[in-house]
Amino acid sequence: MPFSSLSSPALHAEGTSPEPVRASVLLVDDRPENLFALEAILDPLRVRLVRAGSAEEALRAVVANDFAVIVLDVQMPRMNGYEVAQRIKRMAPPQLAPIIFVTALDRDRRQVHTGYESGAVDYLFKPLDPDVVRQKVAAFVRLWKEREAEALRQRQRYADLTEDARESELRYRTLFESLDEGFCICEMLFEDGQAIDYRFLETNPAFVRQSGLADAVGRTARQLTPGLEPHWFERYGRVALTGEPVRFESGSAALQRWFDVFAFRIGRPEDRRVAMLFTDITAKHEARIERETLLRALDLERTRLEDVFQQAPVAVAVLRGRSASELVYELVNPRYVEMTPQRRSPVGRRLGEVIPEAREALFDVLQHVLDTGTPFEAKDYRVPLDRDQDGVPEDYFFNFVFHPLREADGTVSGIVDIGTEVTESVRARREAERLQHVAEAAERRLAFLAEASV
Repeated sequence: MPFSSLSSPALHAEGTSPEPVRASVLLVDDRPENLFALEAILDPLRVRLVRAGSAEEALRAVVANDFAVIVLDVQMPRMNGYEVAQRIKRMAPPQLAPIIFVTALDRDRRQVHTGYESGAVDYLFKPLDPDVVRQKVAAFVRLWKEREAEALRQRQRYADLTEDARESELRYRTLFESLDEGFCICEMLFEDGQAIDYRFLETNPAFVRQSGLADAVGRTARQLTPGLEPHWFERYGRVALTGEPVRFESGSAALQRWFDVFAFRIGRPEDRRVAMLFTDITAKHEARIERETLLRALDLERTRLEDVFQQAPVAVAVLRGRSASELVYELVNPRYVEMTPQRRSPVGRRLGEVIPEAREALFDVLQHVLDTGTPFEAKDYRVPLDRDQDGVPEDYFFNFVFHPLREADGTVSGIVDIGTEVTESVRARREAERLQHVAEAAERRLAFLAEASV
């Protein structure tokens, strides 16, 4: 077999299997006939056979190639096999190819011991037994192929992991760049166990928009904002030391902004790095303060209205419902309670349950207001009430207005009743009118008698 140089196995294009791993065997002997004999013996193994006719050729071949096994003759001029083996083992990087010595010497133990000390793994004694030679070389070739196959699998696995890492990095970078929230990674700086500052290691494009800080990478928070409040360092310092994430809202007078922040530790604890995902909520915070101010003003106004409602000299009631029979008392003031037959608050009860005797007098009027949205005003309006609870209603008189209760969309959802009781004045006026009629009748009779007696 002609001399063959060894090249590293290569992977085919993506989607195809790798080349079969082919082993190479180095044959070293200063006698050409011995090399030809070894080639003939090993030809059935279908391996690459590399010949070296001297120690120098052997050393150059080992530098250039990776061999499954080296078959090395012990007796060579200028440099024997033991010396060649020792030089091979001392090469940098270390050469691990197993060496089988070929020798015509007897099997003296001292010779064998010298061979093993120089790096040999086995001996072949002349005259050579072809089957033994092939079996020994084949065993090391199999080991080499298994090692190379495993190395190839490891390289492929590493390539796959590297590709996965690149894809993960690309996904991370895409997410990092596209976030609307500000994001940064910081290294916490401590002094005597207390967090005193933090250095920005990485920021995303939204960082400047959310924080107002430009060119932050490589600089510290105090360098960018000298008056930054200490509570920022304290919070982030605890995250770096304990590893417990934190979510909070807080403001910075130095930055004139409010932030919604989620902070968590990344990397090894000893690195003391904290990642911060945050949003500028200044507008939201100001709107919340304004809303709270308005609510307090509204509560104050509501309190004032309730005072007016409760102290009003007229009776006031608010009833909700879409029909007269469904009207339920929602609010009443003390003046109204005084006019009801039971003299107790009717809130939560239907109008028809509180004054059932007044259905005929009131329901039609109330339904008209609910249907049309037009207020109804009455003076000296008669309403039968059973105030003494004897089962016999008596007539009572009221001046009142039924106003429609409107929702924000304009729909009528109830009634506002404002009125006063005028029963006594109506009865007094009617009694005065009756007495006047009696007096006038008496006066007419007297006049008639006087005229008749003339």
